Amino acid sequence: MKNKFILPFIIICISSFSGCIVFKKWSSISGCHSNGTIKLTYTYTKFQYPSTSDEEGRLVAKIRCIAWGYHDAHEFDEITMVCSSAIYGICYEWAVTKEYQCTII
Repeated sequence: MKNKFILPFIIICISSFSGCIVFKKWSSISGCHSNGTIKLTYTYTKFQYPSTSDEEGRLVAKIRCIAWGYHDAHEFDEITMVCSSAIYGICYEWAVTKEYQCTII
């Protein structure tokens, strides 16, 4: 009778530690009209494996740039990832940020 419950228990334990792939959308968190820079971000939790679209991020930045009178947006190479929520020193949520430069041509 005990053996009947061991396999479901093991499956539940393993699945609780595995993560799932989630699609994350970029959203604008800040920007500076005068120097034409825009910062986009998304967040994900400990058991998520984020999937993003670079093209979607560039489009979000480009729309903001066009609204400011610029022509296009180009991303900087650097991506910043910081812990945005931790409990007892263990990070449970990360924020990923990418910066874009608006262009006139």
